[in-house]
Amino acid sequence: MIAFWNITHPSATIFQTPLSLRRGAFCDEDQFTRAVQEFHALAQTGQPFFGTVLSVSNHKPYTYPKGKIPEDPDQKHRENAVKYSDYALGQFFRAARRENFWTNTIFAVVADHGARVYGKQSIPIHSYEIPLLIVGPAAVKSPGRIAQLGGSLDVSPTLLGLFGPSV
Repeated sequence: MIAFWNITHPSATIFQTPLSLRRGAFCDEDQFTRAVQEFHALAQTGQPFFGTVLSVSNHKPYTYPKGKIPEDPDQKHRENAVKYSDYALGQFFRAARRENFWTNTIFAVVADHGARVYGKQSIPIHSYEIPLLIVGPAAVKSPGRIAQLGGSLDVSPTLLGLFGPSV
């Protein structure tokens, strides 16, 4: 089991050459690259594993490395940071597809909230409408969209159901 939750350790042993450091956290690309390395090592054990990675580049102060997307990171716009996070996630999936663990892994991408709305609403309900993306040939035989409304409490049982009765 491996868990990356906003890695804040400044040691070079965590990331050999970090692309960017923001308020003690590493950019998404660094975290996703390290996740592929860790998942590769865990897959070599032959045992099932659970991994989690928290994207932080799309949170304030909206920093990301220069040259990864056309937008200037010095602008510190949320939309640009989200675009960078999307780029980094795409890089992660390209790298994961080249790994042996790809064929028997279920990947779930989910957010905790959307862009927040401050001020006029006591609970900005539309800011909490988020997608759940399930990726990987172990669970997804063909792409599709399911319109079923769910909540964050549904993520775990949905994934456990995809694992099958052997869990």
